[in-house]
Amino acid sequence: MYSDIDEQVILERDCEATLIPFGNKITLKKGQEGHITQA
Repeated sequence: MYSDIDEQVILERDCEATLIPFGNKITLKKGQEGHITQA
């Protein structure tokens, strides 16, 4: 089931993230645009 939530954000600091489904770790840099979603 998927949610209709999809919020655009601009990062205020560097953030560690995990790529799905592979599990690779990446760093999202301050100032990058992103989307907050939930499955």
